[in-house]
Amino acid sequence: EEAAEQRRLQAAANIAARRQQKAALLPDEPAVGSAGIATIRVRLPDGKNCQRRFGSHTTVQVLYDWVDSLEGFDSLNYSLVSAFPKRVFGKDSAGQSLEAAGLVPQGALFVQVFDDEGVVEQA
Repeated sequence: EEAAEQRRLQAAANIAARRQQKAALLPDEPAVGSAGIATIRVRLPDGKNCQRRFGSHTTVQVLYDWVDSLEGFDSLNYSLVSAFPKRVFGKDSAGQSLEAAGLVPQGALFVQVFDDEGVVEQA
């Protein structure tokens, strides 16, 4: 039982460290009304909505870094998905700009979480 508690505490510490590391990588948020910005809204699995502005040439990878930095989100295996039109922005889209991804001037995404075998988890 003590070993299980140690593993849980270590996992929580790892998630906190990842959150800090990813937050440090984020570019400054552009000012409201700036030219060439994308306003991105992401719905987390718990239903919470988060919104942030990014430059239009920012890559999809930065969106993953942002989601990884959000308090209360601990999943490692997930994809960012737009509902309409349905499009999965997987890790293979990481180098694509938000503009090329069709997320400028705004994009609405949700987080689709996978288990260790790659099966979509239902909320």
